Amino acid sequence: MRVRHVLLIVGLALMSQGCGLTASITRNLFIDPLHFDRYTDGMARHIRDGRLADDAWAEASNIGGPYSKHYARGFREGFIDFLNDGGHVSLGDVPLVPPRSYWRVFYQSPEGNLAIRDWYDGWRHGVAMARQSGYRDLTVLPTTVPVLDDGGKDGVSREPRRPEPPAPLPQPKEEPTVPPVVEPEMPTRPPVADPPKPSDTPTRPPVIDPPKPTDVPPRPPVSDPPRPPVGTPPRPPVTDPPKPSDVPPRPPVSDPPKPPTEDELRTLIGPEPR
Repeated sequence: MRVRHVLLIVGLALMSQGCGLTASITRNLFIDPLHFDRYTDGMARHIRDGRLADDAWAEASNIGGPYSKHYARGFREGFIDFLNDGGHVSLGDVPLVPPRSYWRVFYQSPEGNLAIRDWYDGWRHGVAMARQSGYRDLTVLPTTVPVLDDGGKDGVSREPRRPEPPAPLPQPKEEPTVPPVVEPEMPTRPPVADPPKPSDTPTRPPVIDPPKPTDVPPRPPVSDPPRPPVGTPPRPPVTDPPKPSDVPPRPPVSDPPKPPTEDELRTLIGPEPR
């Protein structure tokens, strides 16, 4: 159930992208492989190049020789490499190093070095036979642009492209001459007089020291206060203030007078007039 749900979600997501994405997927997965399948075509090219290399070796082995198996291997690999990639023109039609099978310890000897040299010689011989056969011109796809086949893969040059000459720089336009700007002369400032040196300043008067205590006239001695003349009456003794016991008692406070009664008022006023 989960696989079905995932497939359903993926299908809905692809359908929601529009017709453009669906058409691109269909063209890349189905239409283009039907027109040109690089895997099956590569296998067919490998078989064809191997048969051409075997036929060329059968023809070259009858001339000169005998050749070692390493020479024959280098011939076949060089022939096929030239048909596919155009050889190695920049390295003298040979690769920089031999195959990895020659890197083992068994070839680190005089016999091993001789086998590697035979492989290089066979490679050069196979490249020369492939160049003379003209099969390389048939394997390069014709285009509207002329291609210089100088050893590059599929007709593309292996040599670095020469840099194009730089375009001429635009000449600067002649600008109208601007009259020079005359700066106004600034008034010169009067020279600043140097401040007077300490030697030119007037000398300060000497400071007179204050008089010493020996130069101050002595103070007159303090005389005793004058005594009273003889025969003056003595001053009365100072009496102490009277004590509370010596103060006369205060008179008693009498009660306030009571108001007169009605009878007393009548007697004072007299009889009422009739």
